[in-house]
Amino acid sequence: MQWILSVFAVSYNKTIGENGHVWYDRFWSRPIDDIRQFISVFEYIMANPVKAKMVRKEEDYAFSGIRHLLDRNYSVLSPPCQLIWMLFPKYISKNLIPGK
Repeated sequence: MQWILSVFAVSYNKTIGENGHVWYDRFWSRPIDDIRQFISVFEYIMANPVKAKMVRKEEDYAFSGIRHLLDRNYSVLSPPCQLIWMLFPKYISKNLIPGK
């Protein structure tokens, strides 16, 4: 997780022309126990920029996983498996399944 947050911070700072810490506090977590909880957490995280009125739609936030999926930008992480596409059908309707 430290690596992911570091890569994000470097990318974010380059984009906005800043440097230094991006996060208010240290990362903390707890295990996700099942697929329903995974979906709930994923959707919660994706909705945060909309709730904060930073963007109008989830996919408009340049630093979200959804934006990377839509752009097929896999420079930081590997392409998602078919399971991810199946869990989030609203993106399937946009013909975003890899290879289709």
